[in-house]
Amino acid sequence: DDVSYDSLAELYTALNEDDMYYGLWRLRLQDSNESSSDSASGGDDETSNCRQGLYLEQHSMWQAAQDQWLSLMNRAELGNIRPATKQEATLWEDRYLQCARRLTQWDLLTDYGQHQGQLDLLVDSAWRVGSWNQMKEAAHRQAAIGESHTNRLHLGYIAINENRTGDVEGLSQQAIALGLRKWLSMPHNVDHVSSSYMAHIPLLHFFQHVIELQESAQVIKDVPNPSAKFSEIRNVLLMWRDRLPGLWEDVTVWHDIMCWRQQLFGLVNLALAPYVEVNPTLGNVGHYENAWAINRWAKALRQHGLIDVAMTVFSRMATLPTIPTDEVFQSKCFEAVCYLPTPAHWPLGLATLNTPDLEYFTPFQRAELFRMKGDFLHRMGALEEANQQYATAVSLTDSAAKAWMGWGYFFDSQYVQLVQEISENQAKSGKSDPDLAPEALSWAENSMRSYMHALRCDRNLAPRLLPRALWLVESHAPQANTSPTALVDAFVKDSQSLPSWMWLPYMQHMMDAIVRNPSSPIAAAFQGMLAKLSGPYPQPLYYALRERICELRGEEYLAPPAQISDQPNKGDVDMSDAKSGQSTSSGSSSSSASSSSPSSPLRIFEELMSSVWQQHATLARQLDQLTESLTRVSQVYPDDLLLTSLRHILLQCLRLPTCLGMEVPQHIKDMLKGLNEVVFGLPVAPPPAPTAKGKGRDKEKEKEKERERERERERERSNAALNAEMNWDEVRLEQIRAKYATAFFDDFVRDEKQTAAGSMDRLLDKLRSWIATLRNKSNQVLSLREWRVDRLSSSLVQFRGSRSADHVDVPALTLLGLEKEPPSDQHVTLDRIHPDIGHVRAHEGDGDGNVGVDRAVRMYGSNGKMYSFILKRTLPTSVLAKLGQKVMTRTNARTTDLLCGLNHLLAKHPETARRGIRFFNMPHSVSVSRNVRLTQCAMYWEYDTLAGVWLADLRAHPSQSAITAQIKDREGLASCATPEDSLVYFRRQMLEITTAQPTLSRAEVRQTLLREIAGRDVTENALGRWVNQGVRSTSQYYEVRKEATSQLALHAWVALALGAVMPTPSQIAIGRLTGNVQISNLYPHEYRLPANDDDSMQLDTDKNSSGTIPFRLTPSLRSFMGPVSVEGVFLSHMASVSLCLGEFSDQLHNLLLLYVMDDMHDRGASNMATMTDKPSSSYTDQVASIVSGMMHRARDVTPGVQVQSDLQRPQMEALMGALRDLITSASSPANLALMDPTCHPWL
Repeated sequence: DDVSYDSLAELYTALNEDDMYYGLWRLRLQDSNESSSDSASGGDDETSNCRQGLYLEQHSMWQAAQDQWLSLMNRAELGNIRPATKQEATLWEDRYLQCARRLTQWDLLTDYGQHQGQLDLLVDSAWRVGSWNQMKEAAHRQAAIGESHTNRLHLGYIAINENRTGDVEGLSQQAIALGLRKWLSMPHNVDHVSSSYMAHIPLLHFFQHVIELQESAQVIKDVPNPSAKFSEIRNVLLMWRDRLPGLWEDVTVWHDIMCWRQQLFGLVNLALAPYVEVNPTLGNVGHYENAWAINRWAKALRQHGLIDVAMTVFSRMATLPTIPTDEVFQSKCFEAVCYLPTPAHWPLGLATLNTPDLEYFTPFQRAELFRMKGDFLHRMGALEEANQQYATAVSLTDSAAKAWMGWGYFFDSQYVQLVQEISENQAKSGKSDPDLAPEALSWAENSMRSYMHALRCDRNLAPRLLPRALWLVESHAPQANTSPTALVDAFVKDSQSLPSWMWLPYMQHMMDAIVRNPSSPIAAAFQGMLAKLSGPYPQPLYYALRERICELRGEEYLAPPAQISDQPNKGDVDMSDAKSGQSTSSGSSSSSASSSSPSSPLRIFEELMSSVWQQHATLARQLDQLTESLTRVSQVYPDDLLLTSLRHILLQCLRLPTCLGMEVPQHIKDMLKGLNEVVFGLPVAPPPAPTAKGKGRDKEKEKEKERERERERERERSNAALNAEMNWDEVRLEQIRAKYATAFFDDFVRDEKQTAAGSMDRLLDKLRSWIATLRNKSNQVLSLREWRVDRLSSSLVQFRGSRSADHVDVPALTLLGLEKEPPSDQHVTLDRIHPDIGHVRAHEGDGDGNVGVDRAVRMYGSNGKMYSFILKRTLPTSVLAKLGQKVMTRTNARTTDLLCGLNHLLAKHPETARRGIRFFNMPHSVSVSRNVRLTQCAMYWEYDTLAGVWLADLRAHPSQSAITAQIKDREGLASCATPEDSLVYFRRQMLEITTAQPTLSRAEVRQTLLREIAGRDVTENALGRWVNQGVRSTSQYYEVRKEATSQLALHAWVALALGAVMPTPSQIAIGRLTGNVQISNLYPHEYRLPANDDDSMQLDTDKNSSGTIPFRLTPSLRSFMGPVSVEGVFLSHMASVSLCLGEFSDQLHNLLLLYVMDDMHDRGASNMATMTDKPSSSYTDQVASIVSGMMHRARDVTPGVQVQSDLQRPQMEALMGALRDLITSASSPANLALMDPTCHPWL
């Protein structure tokens, strides 16, 4: 009802939950429109316009939103729409005034407050237009009604304006006391939840106003004696420069701070006017600070897209009698940038840059003005003039980074345009030439040199320019054993002056490039850059090289032979269980290295590793011992492997078109035999066939016995090699083999049980029985929580990373997307290892090679902090081949790198930065062995998968399961339903119903079964109850739910752009104390190219990825989020990501180019014969085509604008309409019924 809606809206306003407020009102309007009896008489149009106004306002399009509210009020007054309710009329009026406040329409607000008697509005706006008498009268009337912290602040403003500085201290103390009282009424901050501080932001800003009020009083006291107090006045004003709001914060914060400072500067100028002639520096201090403040204020307004308001603020600069030269330069630059987004204003911007007299500016400032002229001329199509302006800019000073970058963009645009023209001409002529014209390569070379010079001048530009530079040099890299081109020469030469830390985020990419083409000149260049890292950053390089060497050798890592025999230096750790047999195995290492060609990737990586050992022998030895001990700790539980593999096989069976009433396919038999071989060893050979009686019978029997003994020895050797490769828990392996070997062989390997009709039904029942049994054992291991480390590795307990001069750092703390040199807290020395090992449920991915239970270790750093890590073990490639699976470890790590790059972009846009939208759960990891990665995961114990939550809920509510009655009497099955039982039930019911009633639509049957399973087996808001069991209060539950909604929206957008495979519930992990979300398969499924040039680029999709479902938004997730969060948070956060990545689409494009280039090759998609029938197309051309398809999908939900200020209302309406359609499509029952049942659409 209206009372509930009003109460919730008031509560969301008090908590500063703007997104929830807007979502609530849109739902209210929708309900009101549905219940209105005269919706046919214009109610739909009115509701639509009102919703559009809320959309515009929610995303800071204040002018368009104000026009929308004014239009609604005018139409209601003229009677063109149905009469508005009291609540709707109040909404229109209130939102119109809020827009006016953002647009600095203080005269309008003052008049409205005066006529309507709204004292709060009058007090807040009157002093900004100089109506101090009106403000004083209203403030005293307001104080008579009741005390408030803002009232005391405004009374302090009045006291300073009347020069009653003695009253300010008392008013400030009263304001602080009232503000703290309000602070205590707010919900407490929730630990580990990033957005829980939103309710306190207005009060934090208020306390800043109080501090500046006190400082203002002190300045007014010191102004009468400026000669003696000038240093104190100057210090206060300099502090104000450092105390500015963030560019992403709401513009009202900027208005409040800057308007008051403008008032104080005016008072200071009046007091210091007599000193202007005597001491200009002293007399004009207020004018100087005023000019500086105007420039920063206008810059923030431009950042928020309020161009007209920014230009109004700039106009105040003309009223100042004197302006410092630096501020004149800044004002001209900021004013010109305001004209840049709109093509019609480009001549005005160019004229603005031509007006100032250049002789007063420094060479750097003149270069910047010429650079901006080049930007305008480039956009206007005057290419020759633009080129000349850029050349003039860099000739004035060599350190103008933006001038070099702008010139590089100019060359790059000409290169892209020329390449497109060449491609179009080749398509028309039917000829294909992989070599580009020399002119195009010349443009690329010039662009490369400009980018490198810009990076040399400003290293903060690395995240923006380095991905593009790497793509340019690799897309035109010469073939193997050829001389380097001018482009490569320019890259190699100019990159020498860049600091080595700049290449840390791209270390894995350079290694991938070496693997792709080790004999090319670019590989040699990358090898040199990696060699530079071995000196200052040996530890990140060591982990990466160790992984590559293990992968290329096909065996575990062995230290360089020359370093193994070295005696430990003083201070080395004596590891009691350090790896044995290195001296005896060094020969195999030498032979492996010598067998590789001089230009092979293995030889290159071994040389780099030798360089690390030569420069940091003690450190490398310690790292070697640490990684070997961690590898031993991550032993594989055979029952976990059985559980993960059997679940994968069951899902493969259920994905068959007809998985019931048929014989077991051969590939399923092969997977079961391979699993039996991996876990239980090669089976004993059957007894030999009887030999014929005769003269040579005894001789034949002896030969047969000898062959049998040879087969037995071969079987033992194979089993021993496999056991060593798997790093089994030996005690548990023997127990599992003794308990399950015979039963597994009888159930799954014997052929006679899998040939009769209907054998798939029996196989499904057996698989479910085994999975239920093994899952119970896995839960028993998880219930143990922790083991002692010394049970597995005593050396790990004794390890101390700070005993020698070369300290061992805590791994995985060097983050991606570095803008500057890594700070000291990213080089934390590893002090010791926690003596206990934890257990955490691994993502039961669909064939991703993860084992069921991961082990967790905790490391203490020298800074006193504890860092938690998970040892994620994947199966060896040979084992995965036997099980019909594929490992995606490198793809997961590469996706993490991509998401880190996206975090850098999300932090730069006001809409995403203000909401705190970013990927918080970034599992930074390093490789410690061939199949084990050490992944950072804070609070790992709080995470569980969506499938794990559902399984726990099914156990807690077994009576509610519709399937329980059908399966509880079957041998070996659990007493309640499991996710696998729901899948089998779905497939069997589909077969029975469609067989009995063949005329029924399969889509209708699927929807009926979906509703049945969801209604009976998925209890209402199971995810919400699971979260509620872990939190301490309802406010924490609210914050966790909101954060999870934001994270799901962000993952949904990225999945939509990448064309990611639909995640199963086992691949979605949620933290119930933080709300962080981790999806383990956030990457494209497969890559393919279009059959012809007219086809759009698409990604290959699996059965668990439906083209009609853009992302996962099932009823269970919607129930957990709630309707207000879906409308207010989920939708608005997806729109904010669209606005951000639409503005930075060029940087997104460059990140995707590097991602796809590495991922295609790593996943085996670089085979040209399987990817395309056009052999002339190069590998980089294929990568560019695939990324073009990704950007095409992204453009469907991103406005095609450069900055938000250029976003028009129709584009915003189209964007929100597209996102609403996607949400409707993702949650539509008809579309959910089309989802692959193995994705559990009912969950």
